[in-house]
Amino acid sequence: MIKIFDPLLRLFRPDTPESSVGDGVGIPNEVSRMVADLIALAPSARAEGPDSMISLGHALYQAGLTQLQRGFPAQSVLALSTAVDLGFDAPELDYNTALAYSRSGQAQLAHRYFEQAQSGPLKDWEGDGYYQRNAHAVENITLTDLKRIAGQWADRHVKDINPYTYAIRRKDKKKLRVGLLSARFCRHAVGFLTLAGLENVDPSRIEFVLYANNSPKDDYTDRFKSVAAAWHVLDELDNDAVVALIRSHDLDILIDMAGHSTGGRMDVLARKPAPIQAKWAGGQHGTTGLSAIDFFITDRVETPKDHDVHFFETPIRMPSAYACYSPPPDAPPVSALPWIENGYITFGCFNNIAKLSDGTFSAWAKILNAVPDSRLVLKHFALSEPETRDRIALQFSAFGISSDRLDLRAPSDHTSHLESYGDIDIALDPFPWSGCVTTCESLWMGVPVLTLPGVAFCHRHSASFLSAAGLNDWIAENQDDYVSKAIAQVQSPQTLGSMRSDLRAQVAASPLCDAHQFARDFESRLFEMSKVS
Repeated sequence: MIKIFDPLLRLFRPDTPESSVGDGVGIPNEVSRMVADLIALAPSARAEGPDSMISLGHALYQAGLTQLQRGFPAQSVLALSTAVDLGFDAPELDYNTALAYSRSGQAQLAHRYFEQAQSGPLKDWEGDGYYQRNAHAVENITLTDLKRIAGQWADRHVKDINPYTYAIRRKDKKKLRVGLLSARFCRHAVGFLTLAGLENVDPSRIEFVLYANNSPKDDYTDRFKSVAAAWHVLDELDNDAVVALIRSHDLDILIDMAGHSTGGRMDVLARKPAPIQAKWAGGQHGTTGLSAIDFFITDRVETPKDHDVHFFETPIRMPSAYACYSPPPDAPPVSALPWIENGYITFGCFNNIAKLSDGTFSAWAKILNAVPDSRLVLKHFALSEPETRDRIALQFSAFGISSDRLDLRAPSDHTSHLESYGDIDIALDPFPWSGCVTTCESLWMGVPVLTLPGVAFCHRHSASFLSAAGLNDWIAENQDDYVSKAIAQVQSPQTLGSMRSDLRAQVAASPLCDAHQFARDFESRLFEMSKVS
């Protein structure tokens, strides 16, 4: 059996020419069959004994890694979990299995493997960052848990780094030099939530220096560059060079806009290349774990005052939402309410399905069961895989919801994505991790969002945005209230249709999109931060 698996191992190594059978766009039938064939051999391997089990486990591990890298996490889960069951072990097995579960939308199972990885000797910088992020999607997670996990990351990776210290600086400066560090100065949540506000900042008071780390380039990139007094690309620079570059610019404040997400430079921030450092939009899920970051930019809804103790940073609050939504200028027009044409109500959620907790499924099923003939549309990249669609349908079937009431969609380009809101009447926010820019886009397309805020920063995005947009009635207090509010909103298509027609104008006129006022408030908070010794 070991010899039989040798060519399979070569095929599944992503660094060999044979692996080119996977193009990352659709699941190639040949590779898909091979993964299934390997899994089917598990009973035979067990019967033959340990050598065959380890050999097959090795092949499955390689297959799982390859499918994960190609963007097929559900198939990766099947391969890696079978390798685990066969007793195969590898230094990064727990991390990769956790990542596969997370990307396929199974945060609770991912959390279990991430926790196992913490007890092992391997310290994986990126893997531990994913662990911290994924934990926010775990049902019933507490702020105490999240702070522990954030601190654990810091203890494992930056404990021995000595941050730079700074002499007492002038506190009466009339103009500040502020650095922005991000991997997403483009059409991304970072751009949609920050750019309009930054464009309205007074350049006579704030001078921006932007540091782009492997950031994609598009029309939003050009707009970010127009905000910057200086633009620096960090792609080829190691940590020492980045720290030296930033320190040479004598910043007053450095704002991180990437966090533990892909392209983040938390190792740079740990060295404190600027006297004051702050965390803002972009990989901003909750406390970072870095004591070298002084401030966490938030608002009163996102972070109630009694949450401060759960941060390593000092929360500094904007008077309205912590971000300012900048809708894409090419957004399609708001469409008519589909309920009127269809004759039935359509709920929807276009969030990452990893945010769909057991409580979310239960609440949504109660809503669908209470609203006759209603439908639910889900849209996310993980739904490209039939294994994930089948799993979602199975979870709903346990609550009596048949698959013909579900519309499970793969991703599309951004314009088509926005047009898809024309197919839903009401958006249902997942919990505990709520939508972020997805909520803003839904509102902009005329679709109200029902949310249930949780305890963490990223659990309360939608509540913050809805509050800023004057939609407090769409914020639930508990799961029963969430279900009741959803049912109450589907009594009249005329009322919902009127709201749909007016919602974009209401959002545009609200503090959520008031870039001028946001900029004034942002300037004020920057000067407030600069006065801290």
